[in-house]
Amino acid sequence: MPLSREHTHGPRHPWRSFAAGMALVPFLLLAACGPDAGEEEGDAHDTTGADHPAAGVLPDDPGELTPAPRTGVDDTVGAPAGAVPGAPGPAPRRASVGPDTLTGVVATMGAQPLVQFVLQLEDGRTIPLGNAEGTTRPEAIPDHPLAEIARLSGATVRVTGRAEAFAAAPDRGFAVEGYELLDIDGSRPVTGRLVRGDPGAGTPDRLESEGARPRVLVGMPAGTPASGSRVWVVGEVRGDSLLVESFGVLRPAGAG
Repeated sequence: MPLSREHTHGPRHPWRSFAAGMALVPFLLLAACGPDAGEEEGDAHDTTGADHPAAGVLPDDPGELTPAPRTGVDDTVGAPAGAVPGAPGPAPRRASVGPDTLTGVVATMGAQPLVQFVLQLEDGRTIPLGNAEGTTRPEAIPDHPLAEIARLSGATVRVTGRAEAFAAAPDRGFAVEGYELLDIDGSRPVTGRLVRGDPGAGTPDRLESEGARPRVLVGMPAGTPASGSRVWVVGEVRGDSLLVESFGVLRPAGAG
């Protein structure tokens, strides 16, 4: 006799009824908790939705971006790569601001052969002069500005260069790079290269200054200094002519 439906779910197989009832439990719990439970469960496991962009996709709101980890490069200008933030590093490099300038009267200290040329400042300081290598003897550096300054004792000059410590003056000193002659006996001299004329040909002596047109020298003694010498001249300017009142040699012809 074929089995009827009653026989299939009847008491002859009670474990089948029990299994069917247990299968309905999750659906009953889900219905009792409502739709929020399902949403919370989905949120807990959904890592590829709108709230969790996939790799390589930037979020719409830049504020959601997470700052990139530091790479060890300090934000300070000039910091070496690989520097550890907060760790002491090398001293910052000093920016170049150009040469220093001092104005004073040229004077000498000591006696030969150890005479030293200095600059006497208005504030009373005395600054030894030299070159960048620490040489303070003008005869040792004939092509250096100090060799000309050594011929200007008592004159007022403005020197440019760098503060240095010399062996002769370990606590102070000034390495001269250039200078400007400002005053000799209360007058402003003109400096330049002397070009001797030819009286027989009627050409006058001239003074050629860098950055200025040549001036005709009136009253320059004949003979010395020789043509090509670098000189200073004090006198009266009349147009392109300079009436010589006094002069001196800064660098002889052929020297330096």
